[in-house]
Amino acid sequence: MRNNHNEINPYESYDVSHEGSFSRHHSDHCHSDRCCCDPCCSPCCVERRGPTGPTGPTGPRGATGPTGPTGPTGPRGATGPTGPTGPTGPTGHTGPTGATGPTGPTGATGLTGATGPTGPTGATGLTGATGPTGPTGPTGLTGATGPTGPTGPTGPTGPTGPQGESACPSQGEMVINGGMELFTGNIPTGWTTTTPLLISEVTAQGRVHSGFAAVNIANGGNLSQDIPITGGCFFDFSFFAHGEGANVALVATVTFTNGLGLSVTGLVINVIAQDIPDSNRQFAYYRGITIQAPAAATNAIIEFAVTANGGQSLDLDDVSFSVD
Repeated sequence: MRNNHNEINPYESYDVSHEGSFSRHHSDHCHSDRCCCDPCCSPCCVERRGPTGPTGPTGPRGATGPTGPTGPTGPRGATGPTGPTGPTGPTGHTGPTGATGPTGPTGATGLTGATGPTGPTGATGLTGATGPTGPTGPTGLTGATGPTGPTGPTGPTGPTGPQGESACPSQGEMVINGGMELFTGNIPTGWTTTTPLLISEVTAQGRVHSGFAAVNIANGGNLSQDIPITGGCFFDFSFFAHGEGANVALVATVTFTNGLGLSVTGLVINVIAQDIPDSNRQFAYYRGITIQAPAAATNAIIEFAVTANGGQSLDLDDVSFSVD
């Protein structure tokens, strides 16, 4: 061991005095290659070592240092054997039945088995008496018509017969004073009315369709003419109209009559308000064909009835009635 005060040279021998000092003795045998470290010594070798001194008491234990880092986890050991299976628990309640799935396709029909042998025919029984004859059944449907045979040659054309006469010969214009050019007072000649105060002659420019005059019918007024006709014919009825105001309506009718109380409506032309033009110099043309007049009809009454708001009125001109 090392002393706290002096370092022992392993190549020297020492005596220990009572005061704890050392005296150095040189060995009798020296070697030139072993040198003392102390400069007071001559080069020498140490042959003997002095006795080791007693060991001093152990000092107190120092504090424990901090724990070092954890080393890596070692490999996992082998899995131990599986333990015994525990007892089975009680069965739970049965859940509700699920919806029935769709029916699968029908399998193919199996093969028909072989027909068994036919048994022997039994003896024929006696023939019964013939029953009465039943009623005759209905006649069957007629068969399809056969194809048409070829057309024979055309015979010679016969002589042309005399020209016949039409049952409804044209009579030309049948209205009297349809152009409203003649007036008796304030009523157009040939015409009648039950509202004379609402009928008047008009000659202002822009209010006459043709000629020099037209007739004006105010709100609630009417104008009619009775025309002789031949029964069984169709008739063509037409006229021109102009509104003095936007809210003017007109109903024009043809009625077939005779002296025996016949009254059949042959035609109605209904023009609602705001459908009759009211701009200056604009007239609308209205036309219709009557139904066939009854054979017993002797007259056709044409009539105009006007409905207008406030002081508004209707200008009427060029009325026509003829065989169609």
